[in-house]
Amino acid sequence: MKITAATARAAEETAKEKGGNLLPPEKERQLKKACADFEALFAYELFKTMRRTIPPGGLLPKSVKNDSWEMIMDQHVAEELSKRNGGLGLQKILYEHAVRSLGPHKSAK
Repeated sequence: MKITAATARAAEETAKEKGGNLLPPEKERQLKKACADFEALFAYELFKTMRRTIPPGGLLPKSVKNDSWEMIMDQHVAEELSKRNGGLGLQKILYEHAVRSLGPHKSAK
């Protein structure tokens, strides 16, 4: 998963605005991976739902083998989609929101 320089700058600015430091590198890596994994899962569910709208029929009869192959292919395409060029953009939004919400909060006066 790639986080663009703009995303990294936005996360740094958010952390500075909240008066705190960025997440530790290991936690930041885990958060980025979680955001990318969520986006891949979301894309997979979209593909699965879209596939259900296709009417039955066609050249080959429907079978369990075809269902399994389509499921594996949808999973792979969804994972690759989330890895390339920032994916759908959902992981960037999730990451920025998580950094803002996980940052240290100023004490209320």
